[in-house]
Amino acid sequence: MTIPAQQTAANVQTAASVTITAAENGPYEITGPFSMCDHDGRVVAVPDGQAVRLCRCGASGDKPFCDGSEETIAFNGTLAR
Repeated sequence: MTIPAQQTAANVQTAASVTITAAENGPYEITGPFSMCDHDGRVVAVPDGQAVRLCRCGASGDKPFCDGSEETIAFNGTLAR
C-alpha cells in the first residue's frame, strides 16, 4: 500500500510517497520521506533516506523500532481476514 505524503505547512513534500510493508512474521518496514511523533507529539528521530523497521511483535527492546526479537519468540504475523 502506498500513501501519498500529507501536504501541510510543517511538512511540504511534492510528488513523494511513503510505502509501509508488513514482513511475513516480522516488522513493518517504512520507506520514503516521513516523520514520526510519539503520543505527546514529540518528534521521534528517524534516519533520513533509510528504511525504518517498526516492531510488530511487541518484544523489541528498542520500541517502536524492531530489534529482531520476533525471531526469538517465534512471532506469527499472520493477518486475520
